Amino acid sequence: TLAITVFNLPLVNAGADTAFCFGNSVNLLAMGGANYSWLPAAGLSDTAIANPVATPAFTTNYIVHVIDTNGCHNTDSVLLTVHALPIVNLGNDTTLCTTQQITLATAGTFNSYLWQNGDTNATITVNTSAAYILSVVDSNACANTDTVDVTFVVCPPPVIGFSCTDTLFCEKQCIDFNDLSTNNPTSWLWTFTGASPISSTLQNPANICYNNYGAFDVQLIACNVGGCDTLTLTQFVQEFQTPAAPVIFQTFDSLI
Repeated sequence: TLAITVFNLPLVNAGADTAFCFGNSVNLLAMGGANYSWLPAAGLSDTAIANPVATPAFTTNYIVHVIDTNGCHNTDSVLLTVHALPIVNLGNDTTLCTTQQITLATAGTFNSYLWQNGDTNATITVNTSAAYILSVVDSNACANTDTVDVTFVVCPPPVIGFSCTDTLFCEKQCIDFNDLSTNNPTSWLWTFTGASPISSTLQNPANICYNNYGAFDVQLIACNVGGCDTLTLTQFVQEFQTPAAPVIFQTFDSLI
């Protein structure tokens, strides 16, 4: 008589499919066997135990192969879905003038926002030097942070200087002006008394025409975020009347 013993396959349970955020780990737990073998190996702390720690870099379907004490085989699988972390980018560190302010924000829409000062708005407007930290949580409950250093310094206003192509000339001449101001002005307002045009907002206005005789003032107001400076040069430009052409007279001495 031949006795045949039929063993049941091992009941294998690798656990429920689960999802988590990139960088986190989950403990896998298979049951029902004496020997275990997990595939793939990527992201697992050990492929030959029942409960390896899984830290996959991307969504992975892990398969466990189980052999029980009777030599019977069975398999099960578990899908680990890895959600990417939200992208938080507050931009580069920046330096501004104390007269300025900046609004900090990151691209994208998230479920929640938390700044280091407790503010929960998506944006904040700041005017104080600090390291500003934003933490966000997305719809997958994944969190991420970014930090930007904002420094406010005292910025000097412009110190004005200017020149022109000519200051003394005869009637009806057009000249060009050049800004020589320091500390990087960003706006200019010229006033040309007695000229056409009488004003300009260009840095280096050209073709300023004087059509009248006399001495005329020139004023420049230049500004940057640190403030403004004004320079007025009195009678800086002088236009003279062209003298009349000379008339030559001939006289003859009498020979008689």
